[in-house]
Amino acid sequence: MDSFRGFSAEVFVSQSSISVITGSDSAQILNRCSTTEVEDCVELSRIETLYCNSNGRIEDFATLCFVEGGILMIGMPNVGDQTRRMMHNGIAWDEVASIRSGENAVNHMILFGTDVEEIFVTLDIEIGEIIPNKWFEFGNILISRNSMCIEAIYDVIIPISESTGFLKLLDDNDCNVANRKRWDLFRIINSIRSKPDLIGRIPHEVGLEALIDTSKGCYPGQEIHARLESRGKVKKKLIKLSSESEIPIGRTPSSFGTIDVTSTSMNEEGCLALAIAPVDVDDIDDMRLNFGSVRISQINHQ
Repeated sequence: MDSFRGFSAEVFVSQSSISVITGSDSAQILNRCSTTEVEDCVELSRIETLYCNSNGRIEDFATLCFVEGGILMIGMPNVGDQTRRMMHNGIAWDEVASIRSGENAVNHMILFGTDVEEIFVTLDIEIGEIIPNKWFEFGNILISRNSMCIEAIYDVIIPISESTGFLKLLDDNDCNVANRKRWDLFRIINSIRSKPDLIGRIPHEVGLEALIDTSKGCYPGQEIHARLESRGKVKKKLIKLSSESEIPIGRTPSSFGTIDVTSTSMNEEGCLALAIAPVDVDDIDDMRLNFGSVRISQINHQ
């Protein structure tokens, strides 16, 4: 399947958790929990980071936006309360910070497809201003290019009060609203990891070791990550499966060991899936599993 075939310009309204962190010590408190360095960031910086438990396993994957007076955090769906509690528990008595939900105030949208950049031009948005690692202000809207994927995908943070009007504007310019099934198809084609692929996994298993900085100071799971980096004994990795028949979610045995299917998407061409497999699994054009024949291919993470 071609990575962009059939995707001209679409927008997906994500159910991401949104947190708002304010106060003079907010970046310092956030930094204690994050796997990457998030202190001393300039306004409108964009940073991706992970939040892990003491066993080094992922509990949240977040994108940060540093704005005047605070930090916006876009996390995975339905884990916002847990992440906010973790950060609250790290606030010392003499530190000033407020951590609250922003899910009733702003939406997170994802724009994707071959013609998305043309949509921006039609809306008089200067495409050259929208770059990775920065957020671009368009009125009350924040836009940034997602650098975690080779394709041109853009994140939008928008007030809920302006969301309906923005979606209408996009629709008027031939940018259709995508449902969850449609987005899942696109993200699996392009090996974009989501909550089912990440929760409970070691970052090194899912290609997110670049978001780990074991030298930044203590954070939950740091000792586990440092041990993996020094010994290099990762046992699993994320792969892509394709089949003419449906690929079920869950574990299935193979000649290499257990393959754990985490995400699937079915369309007229067949079924695609992401899965966690033993690290020694190679590219295989035709492998028999208990539900049928699959093709296994490696994922080159960005």
